[in-house]
Amino acid sequence: MVEFQEKTASFIEMEELYEAKKADKQNIEDTTEDKKNPKGWTEEAKIATIELLAEVEWEKQLAREAQRKDGLALEDVDEEEDYLGIAPLIERLEKKQVKDLENVDQYWEPTNSESDDDKRFSSVEVKKQLDEFEKKCKRHLLELL
Repeated sequence: MVEFQEKTASFIEMEELYEAKKADKQNIEDTTEDKKNPKGWTEEAKIATIELLAEVEWEKQLAREAQRKDGLALEDVDEEEDYLGIAPLIERLEKKQVKDLENVDQYWEPTNSESDDDKRFSSVEVKKQLDEFEKKCKRHLLELL
């Protein structure tokens, strides 16, 4: 009978430990859930918010493109657009690109019509290359047999 009481006592202790661990695990899950969703929003609310932000950003982009098409200065655009301070770099690169497009023919050199490429693609040279290729193929086939 003493053994039975000892076993039931140890069983009760194990059950209490299990419940305590289960409660701790639930508390940990609750705190991690709070960190993931600090405002307690539902998934539908999160998705709706993301969609609204994307739509607002899309409308801003369309407005910027319309201003560029109308020829308005880029300085009229919101200050928050250039929060990294890269607008001067972009303007400099755009100016360089325009300058490079103006000088695109600057490095062009006329070629001689009797160049090596013309000889290489003549019918005689092509036939020589074909014959040489066929000889090599036959030689490799004979080696395999």
